[in-house]
Amino acid sequence: MPAAASFPSCRPETFSLSRWGEIPPPVRVLPPTPPADHVIGQEERFRSAMAAGANLVGREGGLLTFGVQPTKPETGYGYLELGQEHFRDGEWAVHHLQRFVEKPDLERAQRYLESKRFLWNAGIFAWRAVDLLDEIRRQLPELGEGLGRLAEAIGSSQANAVVAEVYPTLPATSVDFGVMEGAQKCWTVPVDFPWSDVGSWSALTEEIPGDSSGNHRRGRVYSKDSCGNVLVSTGPALSVVGISDLVVVATPDAVLVVPKDEAQRVKEVVEALREKGWDDVL
Repeated sequence: MPAAASFPSCRPETFSLSRWGEIPPPVRVLPPTPPADHVIGQEERFRSAMAAGANLVGREGGLLTFGVQPTKPETGYGYLELGQEHFRDGEWAVHHLQRFVEKPDLERAQRYLESKRFLWNAGIFAWRAVDLLDEIRRQLPELGEGLGRLAEAIGSSQANAVVAEVYPTLPATSVDFGVMEGAQKCWTVPVDFPWSDVGSWSALTEEIPGDSSGNHRRGRVYSKDSCGNVLVSTGPALSVVGISDLVVVATPDAVLVVPKDEAQRVKEVVEALREKGWDDVL
């Protein structure tokens, strides 16, 4: 996947904003970018936190990421280490971001929880386009050059041809690893509203109410003498008998069965199916 596809706000048209003389100041802060598959509660508090972050970067620049106060020693998320508090906007404090931390083992996750200095990395960002572009040019010059070519082509008769030529050549990275971890000015806002990235099928136990046997079901699903399962069908009728603590997912063209405590390993299956050329079921 080209790098631009991994950047929440890096659509080619966004980079036409590099012509700063053409846009008034209020438009220069891009809207915060929550991923489409996250579940976020307390909508009004979410909006006010996003506004606090956008106000800070609009005034002082830099790149900002929102961090969720951890409620358990989660090993499936990356973490953010809090730096010194810099600014307060209503109930929200903006901190310098000390560092990004990769997904920890359980022992380290427990230490992070107890220290109260670490946040879950929610992958929700706020920045001005000019600051994001400056960091891309500084840290990922090949990507910056390619995006410059796309910006120049937007609105011209050659735009589609340039996108088809340039986009597949852009280096593959994520915004966290490629830009945020090495950014010269980075902020974070700790938030405590309900949040889940629904990062694995087992995470659906927090979003789908369980039945009397602890099964979390969605779609045409029947279970007998089974407990503690996540059972989802978006296609055929799904029936299970005598199973426990499994994730079973049926779609019109594929079936997945995995122990609930190993649901993160679905990534391995996706990689294996891609190697087999079975992209049509992904």
